[in-house]
Amino acid sequence: MISFLIGERTNFIKSFISIILFVSLSVKIKFSTKIAGLTLVLSVILAIIYFNPGYKDRFVGQLKPLFSPNGYSNFLKETNYGAHRNASVKILRENLYFGVGIKNFRNEASKQKYENREYKKTDFRQATHPHQIHHEFLSETGLFGYISFLLFIMFSLWLGIKSYLKEKNLYQLSSIIFIMITLMPILPSGSFLSTYTSGIFWLNYAIMVSFIQKKNKVI
Repeated sequence: MISFLIGERTNFIKSFISIILFVSLSVKIKFSTKIAGLTLVLSVILAIIYFNPGYKDRFVGQLKPLFSPNGYSNFLKETNYGAHRNASVKILRENLYFGVGIKNFRNEASKQKYENREYKKTDFRQATHPHQIHHEFLSETGLFGYISFLLFIMFSLWLGIKSYLKEKNLYQLSSIIFIMITLMPILPSGSFLSTYTSGIFWLNYAIMVSFIQKKNKVI
């Protein structure tokens, strides 16, 4: 849990969910034992957070406002993430069907028409990407690219899950979980279309699909 120790909240959440899913589906022990193990791990994490002022502020103090009325929307209006996402939504409205093109968010977002003074960091809305994979696809590839990508991935995942349920291949399971976690909405993410993130994603996609193809060859 290096992501937890260095205070990477998003990566920690994604890693934690991935581990829970993998262990729950792959380890053949009693359900009560799994629950006991999960409880123990959570207790240790919560104890570290509670007794360490730095972790307590990072994981509790800074996130507490999110759970107040309108907390999430207010949080976005105070942060760079909110300014990026607001700009991406406006870009999508201006370029609904095909977006502004891959890697063009960084240029388009700087235009004056995407300014929104409701967002405190609107002057910092320009970035290499919107810091959320769904916003990135929508603003840069439009509805056509976004829907095409989702349909392709969802169909592939369906085949992968179907194959895993029959073969119980743990390599395939880990790849399925990675792909699903990468596509989680709401949480911030790195750029998919312009960084190494996509390379790791497609590597896991290839692993997942390779076992589907192997099964088909046997048949």
